[in-house]
Amino acid sequence: MIQERRKNDLDRIESNLSDSVQGTFRASAKKIVSVSCRGMALILRRIFEIAISLPLIFLFTLPIGIAKFAKRIFTGKPVFEKKAVYGKNGAPLEIVFFNSRRYFVRKASLFVYVLTGKIALVGIGIEDYGSRPDLPENAYLLRDKPGIFNLWFVRESGKIGHEGKIGTEWEYVFRRDLSKDIVLILKSIPAALMRSEGSAYRPEINLLNVKFRNMRMLEALEFMEKSIVSGDRKKVFFINPDCLNKSVSDREYADNLAKSDIVLPDGSGINLACKIMGTHLIENVNGTDMFPFICRLSAEKSFKIFLLGAKPGIADAVRKNCESNYPGVKFCGVRDGYFDKAKESAKVISEINEADPDFLLVAFGAPYQEKWITEHFSALGARVCIGVGGLFDFYSGRIPRAPKWMRELGLEWIFRLLQEPARMWKRYVIGNPLFVFRVLKWKAFMEDSNGNK
Repeated sequence: MIQERRKNDLDRIESNLSDSVQGTFRASAKKIVSVSCRGMALILRRIFEIAISLPLIFLFTLPIGIAKFAKRIFTGKPVFEKKAVYGKNGAPLEIVFFNSRRYFVRKASLFVYVLTGKIALVGIGIEDYGSRPDLPENAYLLRDKPGIFNLWFVRESGKIGHEGKIGTEWEYVFRRDLSKDIVLILKSIPAALMRSEGSAYRPEINLLNVKFRNMRMLEALEFMEKSIVSGDRKKVFFINPDCLNKSVSDREYADNLAKSDIVLPDGSGINLACKIMGTHLIENVNGTDMFPFICRLSAEKSFKIFLLGAKPGIADAVRKNCESNYPGVKFCGVRDGYFDKAKESAKVISEINEADPDFLLVAFGAPYQEKWITEHFSALGARVCIGVGGLFDFYSGRIPRAPKWMRELGLEWIFRLLQEPARMWKRYVIGNPLFVFRVLKWKAFMEDSNGNK
């Protein structure tokens, strides 16, 4: 049943994108023009592939090959690794990679296959033959040749591949054009620098004495959905470099994070810290990216959302925008964060409990939201309480979010600094280097502790 529904969805999408209207001279003329344009686009793409691949073979493939053969003389290590992968139309294609764990070193041999036309310079990811499930989505994606450069590599390296691999590849296939391919190649260079190669995976990571869960966005959402269904109430907090800097000097805040049911990594700074520690971060599971998933989950499961925090009118703007963008989402209440926390919290909690939310999103900013949630958690009836920082400002439209390409490359903090330099300069210009220094000290401390055991 699931596969049948997927196939129907695929047929509908393909039909909508198709120019197959027939029966009139005008429709036939449009079809001829369309076919001609596609043919010209393929010719231009092929010229582009050859123009890029040929110099890369001389500048990149040949030097690596010579170095690998020289290394083999002294070590006996094989130069190549042969594999069967998915080729055009999903047919098996046997190719050789350089024997290396580094992504671009390993795939440098593939530029030769681009010249021969067996694979593309840019496309969907190259996968071992037999590794993809037999689903209509994959059958459609595999109609074209795989590519050395691909969108999933960029998203996964930047830790924002929340849509999953197939979803990301569909996005590429339906939006691809030569200009986007050129941009994708350029984005792949910094993405390679961010990528965690050969790092160890840990399900839980201890950073500056704060433990957080190393998981994907969809796994975190599943955790919260199960909590709502079972009635097992949870506190969910996020940490970024600024949060961890604050936790060093604020003992109460650090204790609140330790008492949370789940702490999730937020921001490229956490990814950098994990690289320093030699640990692989799976995804940047931040609250701003999570919110659309929560809205869709609310619409699908009839879960109710209460928004608490920010300036007057901001939370209500978030509600209105999301009701337009996510049909079926259920908001059961909104309340600004400008109230006396010592004197009026009981009244606000009563208002929240009367609305009976499944999700309570609290936007007071760290560490105030974590302290407020922890202090009043036993009185709150919400199934999942989440500290979301400045999320409401983004979804209300008060502050624009960084474009996707900056988020893919871990540069969202630069965008935020340029937006609000007076408020953010200390956090980023001073806070980020301080955070890196503290992580380096923490790494030395952990290595020393492990060495003395």
